[in-house]
Amino acid sequence: MKEITIIGERLNSSRKAVARALEQRDHSFIQGEAQRQQENGAHYLDVNAGAFPEQEVELLSWLCEKVREVSLAPLCLDTTSPRAAEAALSRFPEKALLNGLTGEKPRLEAFVPLARSYGCGV
Repeated sequence: MKEITIIGERLNSSRKAVARALEQRDHSFIQGEAQRQQENGAHYLDVNAGAFPEQEVELLSWLCEKVREVSLAPLCLDTTSPRAAEAALSRFPEKALLNGLTGEKPRLEAFVPLARSYGCGV
């Protein structure tokens, strides 16, 4: 029987509490969410800062950094921004997943080279 892969989805900026924590750079809240998800069986931690498109490059990297300080679970980068994905991957490339790909040609052309370059799953 194949094992199910669990991806913790609570670090998403569409959640009001996470958006507030990102705005205030509340690392305690972010790290608490990361730790609880890992303790409850998450194999990957999904991180998303897409509610802040003008700041997404910076915020996604900050979010990854704060999660990485308390967890070695692989990250699932939930972004439609190739720039934000590359900024985060350049700092945290280990066993990441790229979440946000669709079958649309422009998105594939932007993300597939990143996946190849950093050895990511999609």
